[in-house]
Amino acid sequence: MSNEDLFTMDIYQSDNVIVSNSKNQKIIKKILDIVVSLVLLIVTSPILLISCIAIRLESEGTAIYKQVRYGFLGKEFTAYKLRTMYNHSSDGNLSAPQKGDKRVTHVGKFLRKTSIDELPQLLNVLKGDMSIIGPRAVPAKEIELRIEAMMENDASKKEVYQRAMEIRSLIKPGISGMAQANGRSDLSVEQATAYDVYYVMNYSLSLDIKIIIRTVQTILLRKGVN
Repeated sequence: MSNEDLFTMDIYQSDNVIVSNSKNQKIIKKILDIVVSLVLLIVTSPILLISCIAIRLESEGTAIYKQVRYGFLGKEFTAYKLRTMYNHSSDGNLSAPQKGDKRVTHVGKFLRKTSIDELPQLLNVLKGDMSIIGPRAVPAKEIELRIEAMMENDASKKEVYQRAMEIRSLIKPGISGMAQANGRSDLSVEQATAYDVYYVMNYSLSLDIKIIIRTVQTILLRKGVN
């Protein structure tokens, strides 16, 4: 299904979107989130410790970066990441770092390329704010910016784009997702949003497994990373 098809579907006009017909799948997903996040936190704890020390040695500021993000059903929560930019360099600038961005530290470049900076979000999964797989968690302001960016190509679809953002919030945001596993920063806003909507409307545990495998491949090959 193409991105254009996703943005013209009648589902955007519906008041109800069925995320999953199986309650058992949701329960299994929640259990897997807890188990996987706990195991990963234990296994990666040495990496997290070394990363935190490296961050503090290179630049001033805390090693853990906190940011309020748009979550499940629009509920905001505090997301955790390893700081990859110089302290306060992103204040008022919500744009994602681009190649050669001077806001990013030397340590931060490595953390972003290897996705190690995402590891603290495992704590968000344990808290129930996030899932291992789901649409990317973004600040509420970025939701508006995404809609504006898509409207630059087709202003007549404003309501469709707004509806798309509502649909992507019907599932908990994830550390990884279809967009991250299929291009990450190389995707346009429309493409990333289409992937998010597709995931919500076609959610299944088998799809999660496919995304996890694809994510590992993407990280190892360092595709779509700025």
